[in-house]
Amino acid sequence: MALALWACWCSAEAEQTATLATVVESDHPDFPAGLSRLLPFAGGLSAWPLTHPLLPQRAGLENQQIAGHSVAVFYEPVRTPTHLLVLGAGDDAIPLLAGAKALGWRVTVADRRPAYLEGGRFAGADCVCTLQAANLAERLQLHRFSACVVMSHNIEHDQRYLAALAESEIPYVGLLGPARRRQRLLDSLPERLAAKLQTRLFGPVGLDIGAETPEEIALAIVAAIQAVLKGRRGGLLARPDDVGCVRPCNA
Repeated sequence: MALALWACWCSAEAEQTATLATVVESDHPDFPAGLSRLLPFAGGLSAWPLTHPLLPQRAGLENQQIAGHSVAVFYEPVRTPTHLLVLGAGDDAIPLLAGAKALGWRVTVADRRPAYLEGGRFAGADCVCTLQAANLAERLQLHRFSACVVMSHNIEHDQRYLAALAESEIPYVGLLGPARRRQRLLDSLPERLAAKLQTRLFGPVGLDIGAETPEEIALAIVAAIQAVLKGRRGGLLARPDDVGCVRPCNA
């Protein structure tokens, strides 16, 4: 079990999705109950001869046969932490970092202006780097990010960021500003790049929760990313007419 936990930690550090296979019941001498392995894993674990019929997103018990022996294996996905890329280190990026870290996410903050990244402003980030939009793809491994929020407050630099992000496979790209700004930026991109962004560019970024302060906006952004990555729409779970009248606590 210690080896399995170590393997899970290594998988998370490498940001590689894997599946933990644990033998629950077995009459095979080489696969006793309690044996665990991480699949797939490039860290040198012994080969695992059992089939893995489940989708990576699902967990479940599978009864299998090895050389006439019955082996019951529980498969459980090992999901890597959400990794957020924040492009722009203005004051409004600070509460966004705090909100993402509160959920256990990894956060990388990048900006073209070194002064914005100094003084411990983003001490809680996993990575802080100074870079130009043109160097985004070569400086960062974009395939490792779950989501990105473009918030440089400069339309020219946002356009360059989006051009670089269009070539990536980041599933959620959030853009600060109103819908007309989003359309203006899409129109400024070559048609091929705009098409690649069209279905995953969210602008205005965040859920509609009446956010006004930087902290409220950060909450709306983090909640929206969580919803999209989980395949949800981010609506209310219930309304007062569904569960009865909702009264204030001091009523």
